[in-house]
Amino acid sequence: MKNLPTLLLLCVLILTSCKTDTKTSIEESEKFDYRAYLLRNNDEVPTLKIKEYDNKEIKTALKKSLNTDCIDYLKFNSITKNGMISSLAMGYCNNRPTCNRGFGVTAIFTNQNQILLDGQLLSKEDLKKLDITNYLNAFGRKDCYLSIIKDNNVNQEVIDEFLHFMISAYIRYAELLSENKFHQPLKALNIKQLNSIKEISTFNLHFVEEILPPLPPPPTAAEIINE
Repeated sequence: MKNLPTLLLLCVLILTSCKTDTKTSIEESEKFDYRAYLLRNNDEVPTLKIKEYDNKEIKTALKKSLNTDCIDYLKFNSITKNGMISSLAMGYCNNRPTCNRGFGVTAIFTNQNQILLDGQLLSKEDLKKLDITNYLNAFGRKDCYLSIIKDNNVNQEVIDEFLHFMISAYIRYAELLSENKFHQPLKALNIKQLNSIKEISTFNLHFVEEILPPLPPPPTAAEIINE
């Protein structure tokens, strides 16, 4: 019985240690990912896992998921190897095209694993040499809409690396906005401040079908005679 106070003290110390470890573990597991928050659409929108960036297949999957034959203008989240990314699908099956604020970037990937970007033909190795700051000013023109067009048998890793490059450019721009607007690093911002950044500029994948003007109807027999 003489050792009872000592035993009780040891139990208290062990329980305190367990609580501290548990609290630390919970805090680490709940660490907020501000990059993921900026990249995804945080509204209640559909999600679609993207394996290959094929516009036609993606639109077909979205129509099947939503049980519809027409997608005019749909916001959703793409689940990619680079995380969840805000996306926009446009089909114009009922309505005319609408203009989005911001700017578009179209990257065309060939089966030789080359990339046609802004009129410049690049190889996979050239991606590492691109100056990421070249795109920061473009993000200042509001939202970015990245369209990916690819040939068959394109190496998916090349597309993933390019997407990582563009995401890095956007995050760098968001860091600049954070420093200029709030005088804090991006990771220190709260949800309200991050939303303020997203109101200035967002990054989006853009899936759109090519729009071809309808051919005029052939002239009728009466019209030919009158001519």
